[in-house]
Amino acid sequence: MQIIEKDISWLVERVPDFMKFYESHRAMFEGGYLAGGFMRAMVLKGSAEKASPSGQSNMAGDVDFFYFTPASCQSAIKEIAKVVYGTKKINRFSSNASVTGYAHDFYDRQTQVKYQLIIKNTGTPYEVLNRFDISNCKIATDGKKVWMVEDWEQLESNKQIRIDNYAGDYIFKRLRKY
Repeated sequence: MQIIEKDISWLVERVPDFMKFYESHRAMFEGGYLAGGFMRAMVLKGSAEKASPSGQSNMAGDVDFFYFTPASCQSAIKEIAKVVYGTKKINRFSSNASVTGYAHDFYDRQTQVKYQLIIKNTGTPYEVLNRFDISNCKIATDGKKVWMVEDWEQLESNKQIRIDNYAGDYIFKRLRKY
């Protein structure tokens, strides 16, 4: 299945609080886009706030941001660090390279949300989403457009999970979340 593009109005219709989320996470969107399980959870729950990985309503394990280039990811990491440490919120956040070195994590101790800025999987939304293993997670936005696998809405309305790539080491662990 191919990746299609929609106007941001598609997302705002389904997730009325998306623009509030976008504004409060603007630094993470710079040079990149939100994609994967959290995007899916937002649309299914109809709310960015309700989809939050914090607390008991855990549909997405973390909030993943992908970037067009490794340099744009590094730039976003620096900008977010300025916001975190420049506003003296040091005790609220922790920041470090992920265990695998695949991403840079920002963990918000107050909300218990982990943000991952993905360093090792960069490219356009078309390129990155086509590397995902689960079709239902092939959905992304940069706050201006939305990209998804063409039958995404049908999969979700039929409550079907489709695996497009069985090569990953964590596929069974990831399937348990859905």
